Amino acid sequence: MGRRIKAEFPAGVNAPVQYGAGVRSVAAYLIGYQLLPYERCAEALSDLFDCQLSPGTLVTMLKGCAGELADAELFIKEGLRKSEVLGVDETNLRVAKRQDWVHVSATDKLTLLVHDRHRGAPAIEEIGILPRYRGVAVHDGFRSYEQYGQCRHGQCNAHILRELNHVIETSNPQWAAEMKTLLLDIKAAVDQAREGGRKRLAPRQQQEFQHKYGEAIRQAQKLYGTLQRQKGRAKKPKAAESPLRAAGRKLACRLRDKKEQVLLFMNDFAVPFDNNQSERDLRMLKVKQKVSGCFRTDVGATEFCRVRGYLATMKKQGASVMAAVRSVCAGKTMMPVI
Repeated sequence: MGRRIKAEFPAGVNAPVQYGAGVRSVAAYLIGYQLLPYERCAEALSDLFDCQLSPGTLVTMLKGCAGELADAELFIKEGLRKSEVLGVDETNLRVAKRQDWVHVSATDKLTLLVHDRHRGAPAIEEIGILPRYRGVAVHDGFRSYEQYGQCRHGQCNAHILRELNHVIETSNPQWAAEMKTLLLDIKAAVDQAREGGRKRLAPRQQQEFQHKYGEAIRQAQKLYGTLQRQKGRAKKPKAAESPLRAAGRKLACRLRDKKEQVLLFMNDFAVPFDNNQSERDLRMLKVKQKVSGCFRTDVGATEFCRVRGYLATMKKQGASVMAAVRSVCAGKTMMPVI
């Protein structure tokens, strides 16, 4: 006489029929790392595994992956708050026919990507890293970052060089050309000193660079007459300032006011010359937008950013991205080192 035997589902199996961790991990890898749209991912999985998955099923798979990464995201946040130097940046992103924003906080080992409807303080407060940060925040000078005075700030000199190039190409003032040459000379000196095992430049060399910086600003002041910010209405009418001249004057004013931030990389070798690390982490979001056009929902954008940030982190730390995805889909998430 036969006997009925009943057992519990294995871990990770929640229905009589479902796709296994292998299929789910490949789907998450193709969408979250290789940036395939859902329909193309479904086509690829059909060719690879001879299984027909709808885009809706793939959305559910990525949602499950993002849900498993909630603790990993908190772990990455904690590591970023403890870091000595942190790069922060933001870029726009099309979500549900709106212009939303993706914020990045990054080091050479960690990446956090967060979607938010706001660009400024509300989003920064919600993310919760910069308000509690005590190290050096490197950024492009966005005012919402500057309000946090408990940490030091460094300017992204790649942005400064781009603005100097614009001023040189449009009006070619001598001060801008000299400032560009100076910043590149300082960078070369810092790189050489770092490669030689030194922790700082020689005092005389620092003084020489400081002097040349001041000379370039004085030349700008002679050219523009004043570097004071124009507030309110002028008492006497005067000829309108051309946009090109205004761009040069405003840049010179910022270089004067933010001198300590601009030259922080010279005085502290732990601080990078630019914020290119953060920009590289954001670049793939722009590629995703070009491929897919937009995100249709807030939830979809948020989930994608969480998955992408985790995978970028694991890639930085030398882990196999595919192995990291498999660990997430198997419910045994590989945690980053902080």
